[in-house]
Formats: sequence, structure tokens, C-alpha cells
Amino acid sequence: MPLPSGVLSPVTAGAMDWNSSVLTPYRLRTVRVGVQLTMLTVVLMWVFHILPDHGVMQEGRVTVLLVGAALGAGLVWVLPWKRLLEGRAGIWFLYVWSAADIVLISTLIVATGGSRSEMFLLYALTSVFSAASYPPRGQGLLFVGTIASYLAALAVAGTGVTPAALFVRISVIALVTYLTMFLSRELMRQMLTAASQAAENASLAEGLRLREARFRSLVQNASDVVCVIGVDGYIEYISPAVRNTMGYEPGFITGRNVFNLIHVEDEAQARTAFEKVVATAGHSSQTEVRLLHANGSWRWFEATISNLLAEPSVAAIVVNYRDVTDRRAFEEQLRVLAFHDSLTALPNRAHFAQRTADAIGRAAKEGASAAVLLLDLDRFKTVNDSLGHEMGDELLVGVADRLRACLRPGDTLARLGGDEFTVLAVGVAGDDEALAISGTISRALEEPFVLGVQRVTQTASIGIALIQPGQTGSATDILRRADLAMYAAKGRGNGGCAVFDGMMSRRARERLQTEAELRLAIERGELFLEYQPLVSLRDKSLSGIEALVRWRHPERGVVSPAEFIPLAEETGLISPLGRWALHEACRQAREWQDQGTELAGVHVSVNVSVRQFQRDDVVEEVLAALAAHQLAPARLQLEITESVIMDDGFEAMKTLNQLREIGVSLAIDDFGTGYSSLSYLRQYPIDVLKLDKSFIDAIDREPEARELVLSMVGLAHALGLKTVAEGVETAGQLARLAALDCDVGQGYYLGRPMTGAALAERMRMPERLSA
Repeated sequence: MPLPSGVLSPVTAGAMDWNSSVLTPYRLRTVRVGVQLTMLTVVLMWVFHILPDHGVMQEGRVTVLLVGAALGAGLVWVLPWKRLLEGRAGIWFLYVWSAADIVLISTLIVATGGSRSEMFLLYALTSVFSAASYPPRGQGLLFVGTIASYLAALAVAGTGVTPAALFVRISVIALVTYLTMFLSRELMRQMLTAASQAAENASLAEGLRLREARFRSLVQNASDVVCVIGVDGYIEYISPAVRNTMGYEPGFITGRNVFNLIHVEDEAQARTAFEKVVATAGHSSQTEVRLLHANGSWRWFEATISNLLAEPSVAAIVVNYRDVTDRRAFEEQLRVLAFHDSLTALPNRAHFAQRTADAIGRAAKEGASAAVLLLDLDRFKTVNDSLGHEMGDELLVGVADRLRACLRPGDTLARLGGDEFTVLAVGVAGDDEALAISGTISRALEEPFVLGVQRVTQTASIGIALIQPGQTGSATDILRRADLAMYAAKGRGNGGCAVFDGMMSRRARERLQTEAELRLAIERGELFLEYQPLVSLRDKSLSGIEALVRWRHPERGVVSPAEFIPLAEETGLISPLGRWALHEACRQAREWQDQGTELAGVHVSVNVSVRQFQRDDVVEEVLAALAAHQLAPARLQLEITESVIMDDGFEAMKTLNQLREIGVSLAIDDFGTGYSSLSYLRQYPIDVLKLDKSFIDAIDREPEARELVLSMVGLAHALGLKTVAEGVETAGQLARLAALDCDVGQGYYLGRPMTGAALAERMRMPERLSA
């Protein structure tokens, strides 16, 4: 810290600042004493040497002179010397004062004719006064001036002082002046040094005081609690922050054993950390413990324990701790979110995978067994689409509650995501026990769920994968097996159940291989169309042609549509495949038209998948295909399934109306196998109903089947729709359909699918169609 103004450090004290504030009191005293002493000496010289020679003593005036001298000395004492001596003007004031003294003394010597040459003592006193009061340069000048004035006065007065006496007098003046100068300078040096040291000490003391005050303020106002603890565990000091963090007054805590405030479950951990710190000088350790709050609750604190036993100012263990209860709660919330489903509060996929991995580990090491049951809710999307996602979420919560009730001790239920749930059933030894658990779950779901005002019956397809004793592998493998089994169960119908076997993996691999090859088939041109005639049941004339996609595999030959069409639907390949089929059918129809055969006047039916129909550009695709091959819209018929209409009724209505405006006709394929509601038949612009083969198969042997077909044909005709019977394979079926007034038939009995060239060739034959 810098020294106060006017104070020199000991290093620079040799170049003493005469104006230093430290020297001011010294200078004031010296000047006052010196001036008064000089005045007093002059008065005494007048009284005892000069006045007697002039007879003044006889006149009784001594008393008056002494009183005047005393008043003069007093006046000198009360003069404002501090103001007179400030700055350079003060030095000049002293110069003038001393010069007046010398002039006065010299005048006395000359006035007495040198008879009082001992007045050299006054000169000596003036020099001493100068040496003690003036700066170094002024001391030298006044000393020289004093000696010169004395010699000049003697020379003028003509005293008879011998050279030897004069030398002695001047030497005495010089010696006394020198000693005074030396002592004065040393005294001033010591004063400045002492003042500098005192100022430095004061500065250090002030800095220490400020640091202590700052530290005390930080400790007193810190949000963290500072606690000083002895090696015996008793609290010696605790900062005021304990009021806010724990609700205690510092005085209430001081003197207590800190371990009495720690939760019993955390005490051993805290003691271990404390003893380790105590045993190692300078060591620190961090731990988290629960401490008792004044309100009786337990709160989590993060504590840093430091060994400061070697610090003389502390000599104790210092603990800094802060409340981390909120942070711990947030971390716990994150942990729950990371391993639990937010909707149902069930464990999620990550949590379930860990539990499954543990079960596999027990199977490998201990010979334990278990089973993983994967549930997928059937047609859950219908609930979301028809009732809304809020009701869908409510259904998921309800399913989760019922599944919880099916759990045995030790079992784990989880939601993998969407509408998939899974159960880890421990101790399941074989298929039968696993299937029994599956049956319990299926029965638990049989009771309808009430969603608002709706009652919804929900089933689940269940796939089972067993964890056998000694089995190894990963949780991912087990879940994949259960997933394959679940898809196998879905293939058996809603609410089905299947146990994984090795054939499922092989079929899955074959399915994956088929998908990859199908993608290449579209690019390589391995797909082709076959055309099956639609025959009028009234006059056996050609009513239309349906285009059917076929795949000529380079190694497997012609692949059945039942094998690759569903796969294309699931993987999204149906969109490029359907686009290609639409263009190829339009191209073939145009070719027949250009050939001028009987095929030129009939329409071609092309199937449009759900995925295709849901695309925003389906109308543009149809227009592009017609335009590319210059085919009239009336020559094209699009076949859709009932699910196309039911998935999104508003958008379906808009798209169907746009297609009708183009001029293409529309048919419902596989009628009777979808939704039971028939209201859409009069709401949507449909032209044709194609009755599914499942109804035609039994028409010539089951009266109920005939009645059902009769009802559907009657309904269609009442709505102005044409009917087409699919799968006509016998003459009896054909006769029954004609009797039931069905309009058109399609099937192997009337004509098998064939290439476009083969169909054109057949139409040129006398017996073109079977009767």
C-alpha cells in the first residue's frame, strides 16, 4: 500500500523532504524555541551589557525591559507559525527573520564600538538556530552569512580581538553549528524512518483488518455453511448460513456432535470420510449425507471436509456444505424418466433390457429360467384415428393397469413404446407355463374398456421367447425372438399367441432377403403384369380386365403375389410397384386399342394400395399415367379396399371425388371382409362392388352363403352399383351367381391370368371365354 502523503520510506529518508508533514511539529517547536531564545538573549545582552553603559539601569527601566521582552517572547509563541512556515514562503520567512537577527546583533556590536565582542555568542546562537531549523542548503548559507557578518562587525568596530581568540570563537561557532546540523539531520532521519515504518505498519494492519473483515463478511453471508469441527466431532463454530439451510441458530448448533445430526443410514459413510481426513494432514474429501432440518425433515447436503489441523489460526477440521436436496430430486426425476415410461409409469425399453440381461446372466450362471412375452395391441391405430390420441392414451393406461394385475412376484412389466408392452416372467420352465401366463393376460383384456362414452374391446397379439437354463446372448436377441413370435401370432388373427422357434428366424431372414431382392426387381424390370378377364354373367361377353402384378425371380422363377405383395405393403415398396403397374396397365390398354381388337373397348382394373391412396399425389399419378399413354379415363378402373375409406373418411372422399371427376371408375375390392358399416356405399362415389372369394366358395353348398350373396347383390343394385364375384372356379358357382342376378364373374373357371399378348390371342379364338 502507498505511504501517506508527506511520509518518506526509510530507503529515501536520506533525501529528506523538508516539507514533509512528519517534520512539521518538529520545525514548529524548533522555530518557536529558537526565536524566543534569540530574542531573550538579545534582551539580556541589552539589559546587562549595553544599557548599563548608558545609565539606563540607574533610571529604573530594567523591569520595563524585562516585561517587554517577556511579552515579546509570548507574542512570538502565539504567532501562526504553521501557516507562516508552509511551503517555500515559510523558508523565505525564516531567512528574513535570521537575517534581521544578524543585522541586529551586528548593529549592537558596531554601536558599542566593539567593546562587547563577546556578542559572538549571539551569532553562535543564531547559527545553531539556523542549523536546527533550516533545510541543508539554508543551513550552510546562514552559517557562512553569520560568520561573515561577525567578522565584518569586528572590522568596523575595531575591537582588539586577537587572531587566536577570533579563530577560537569562529571554530566554536563552526563546531557547535556542525554538531547541531548533524544531530538535527539524524533526528529528522530517524523521525522520517519511524514515521515511514509506522505508516507501513498501519497500512499492513489496515490491510489485515480489511481482509479479516472481508473474510468475516464472506463467511457470515455465504449461502454455503462453514463449520469448524474438532477431531472429536464436536462443532466449534458454524456460520450464520445454517439459519437458511437447516433452520437452526448458530448458537444452538455450536458445541453439539455433528454425527448426531446425520441420518443413521449415512452415519457410517460420514464417519469413514471424516476419520480419513483427520488421519491425513492437508487432506480433503467430499461426500453427500442427509442432515436433520429444524422442521424435522431430512435434507441432502454435499459436504467438503478439509484437514486444517496444521494451520495455527484454525487447528481444526473445516467442513463446507451446501443443500443439494433439489438437485438430488431432479437427478432422481431424470433417472425415473430415463428408465420409465412417462404415460404409464412402467419401466421403459432400457430398463426392461437391463432386467432381461440380468435374467440371462442368472440363466447362464445359476441355471434359472424365464420367459419374455411381447404384446402388441391389435388395431390400436383405429382407436387413435376414430376417438383421438387422448382416448388412445387413456386406453394404454387402462391396459397397463390390467397387465399389472397379472404379474406374479418377481415379474417385470414394461412399455416398449407405442402400443407394445412386454413382460419378463421369472421361473417359467417351458412353453405350457408361458402360454398359461399369456392366457391370463388375454382374459384380463377381454372386459371392454370404457373410454368416455365409448366401450372398446381390445385384444393383443402375444409373442413368447424363452430363456432356458445355461442360455447366453443379449437382451436384444431375446426381444427380437419375442418380436418374431408376436408377428407370427398376428398372422394367425387378432388375439393370437405364438412361441418362438427356429423356423421363425429363418423365415425372417428369408423375408429380409426377399425385401432386398424385390427392391432390385423393380429396378431390373423383373416385374410383369398378367391380365384376367371379367365376364358378364348375362351374355358371357368380356366385361373388363384386371391387371395382376407378377414377379419373375431369376433363380426362384415366378414368385406368388401372396408372398411379395404383403411384404411390399409393409416396407413401402408398394408405392413404386403400384406406380409401375399403373403405367404398364395403361400402356397395354393403349396397345390393345391400337391393335383394334375386341380388347380395345373394355376397361382395365388396377389395384391401388392403401399406402398409394394415402399419398397426396395419387390423383397426379393417375393423370400422368393416362397422359403418358394417351388413354381415355373411361378405360381405367381403380380397385381399392374398404380400409382406404375408413382410415381417413374426409380425405378419402375428397380424393375419390377428384378421381371421379377425371372420368375413371372406382371399385371396392374384397367387399365383405372389412368393416361392417355399409353407410359409406351411398356416401362415396363407388361404381362396382367386388364380392370376396370367401363368399363365393360356399355358394353352391351352403344356403346361408347364398342368402348373404343375394343380400349384397340386392344392396348393390339398390344403390346403383355393379357387382363382380371373385374366385369363380366351378360351373355350379357360375350358375348360382347368375341365378342371384350377379352382374360379372371373375375366376379360373372363366379365365386364368395371362400375359397381354396371350389374352389378345385368345380373344381371336372362336371359343374365347369359358361358359
